[in-house]
Amino acid sequence: MRVLILSHTRCGSTTLCKWLEKELNIELDETPYNKITFNSVFEKNNIIRKIVIEEYNPSNEVIEKFDKVICLSRENDIDSAISFINADSKDIWHDAYEITNEWINNNKNKIIETAHKYEHLKNYLKNKNLFQITYENMYINKID
Repeated sequence: MRVLILSHTRCGSTTLCKWLEKELNIELDETPYNKITFNSVFEKNNIIRKIVIEEYNPSNEVIEKFDKVICLSRENDIDSAISFINADSKDIWHDAYEITNEWINNNKNKIIETAHKYEHLKNYLKNKNLFQITYENMYINKID
């Protein structure tokens, strides 16, 4: 089975992929998108592949090559923006962190700008006719 997780960044896609890898006992391809090597994923029968649309926006033809597709987004654009700015500034992408009010005030304009980017990405993903889940409904409300 080929599983595609299609998402934007900072929405829990890495955690979802790692959970599915263990739950389904199949390989997880975590390599960043590379135009030259990407199609090698279709040489395997049991694989999970994450694609963040900031790196690559797959055509319907590519999406249809996967047996299962999960489209993951995060409702809270501000939280996505804060997570991105914090991770990008430290170059630490998968670690717990704390944000102070001072940090928010110092990064206010960048947070707003980045949140607008996430709003656009989220809406783009939600308009795809794919199985949809959200960060909030998986990790907070636990209904997805």
